[in-house]
Amino acid sequence: MHREALVVLVGGLLACEGSASSTTQDPSNPTGAGTEAGDEAHEPASECATAPVCSADALCEVTSCGGKTAAFNHFGCARTTCEADVDCMPTESCYPRAMGASCLPSSETCNEDDGSCGCVVTQDCSGVLGAHCLPTEFYPVDGYCDVGAFTCDTMAEWQAGLRAALAHHEGAGRAELVERLSSCSVTVADARSACGESPCALLCGLSECEGTDASACVAACEGSPLDATELQASILALAARGAPSCVCEICESGSACEATWGC
Repeated sequence: MHREALVVLVGGLLACEGSASSTTQDPSNPTGAGTEAGDEAHEPASECATAPVCSADALCEVTSCGGKTAAFNHFGCARTTCEADVDCMPTESCYPRAMGASCLPSSETCNEDDGSCGCVVTQDCSGVLGAHCLPTEFYPVDGYCDVGAFTCDTMAEWQAGLRAALAHHEGAGRAELVERLSSCSVTVADARSACGESPCALLCGLSECEGTDASACVAACEGSPLDATELQASILALAARGAPSCVCEICESGSACEATWGC
């Protein structure tokens, strides 16, 4: 989440300012433009909180409209940012954007000129730290964590974004978002295990023990007396945490786990 180039999108053409690099957009809309079929197609346009900056057709030619992670809905209305459900309309809930993508722009500014819509989009990936309101009729809260939208190869990057967002919202005391992100991170850890990832590699990848070498961590894990159940329990416990954490912090005093990691 350290990319700082800008991408300028005008009338369907893309031009870069600075050193552009790729960004992982909404997996259901990888081109970054157009409307996701079946999102909130029946949501009344009159519900826009503020007037759209461009006509929907012009805007949606150059940037993503609709779908959970998009900054604009099906009608080109800017989504309302939030820190909790109370910031949204009664028919909406606050959606942490990291639950749907591993990299999203932190800023997307659009304006229309002579019928052509132009957008300036940052490529710093910090947009995954944000949250916005979604209509629960079209986006139920229990569907926020869409593991099926990711492959085994992309889950590690997604989980890194989830944990960064979890730490960010945990530090700000946003309990609702923390609960949603924590639950999703655990779900992803389970899915990564099902993908056949080495439990020790997964555990050490989630652990942030100060001064611990990753290869030494894996070696210690592989040589430990911990069984598969204990390893998986440790993986899920670490996945649920946002603050920098070490495997030692989840071990019970005097356990084989503590002895293995030299706590």
